[in-house]
Amino acid sequence: MLFSGTKISDLTKGSIGLLLLGFIFLSGSFYMFVELAEGILQKEKFAIDEKAFNCL
Repeated sequence: MLFSGTKISDLTKGSIGLLLLGFIFLSGSFYMFVELAEGILQKEKFAIDEKAFNCL
């Protein structure tokens, strides 16, 4: 592993900052993906409902 045998006190402030920044960007991109997927699923439900009502 990259950090095996490394203590938190051995890491520099810059590397800790980069790790935190990476986690922030990762969580932000995951949040944006979930929001986008939710919007697409809502539109898809309406399309499926319209097709079902048109068949009836």
